[in-house]
Amino acid sequence: MRWDAHRFAARAAACAVVALASVPAASAEGWKVRGAVVWVEPDLDFADEDFLTRLSLTADGALGLGVGAEYRLTERLGLEFGLVYAEPEVELAVGVGF
Repeated sequence: MRWDAHRFAARAAACAVVALASVPAASAEGWKVRGAVVWVEPDLDFADEDFLTRLSLTADGALGLGVGAEYRLTERLGLEFGLVYAEPEVELAVGVGF
């Protein structure tokens, strides 16, 4: 399942690049809005154990959506704001151990 999501994200990114490359250049100034399909891979793999407790925290990657808005001040200078939404699966396990 996990590799299928990677393939989907890679294909979506390739399609986006081809679509954007085929569009003529827009005007130098003004607003531009973009959408994206993103893969979020949290770097989370933590385990700790002491005399009383065992703790484990892990996370799996997830496919998400993103949107960005850019205001072009000049042909070479712009300000961009973006938002990405994804729900990676996070698992917390706490146990009592002696």
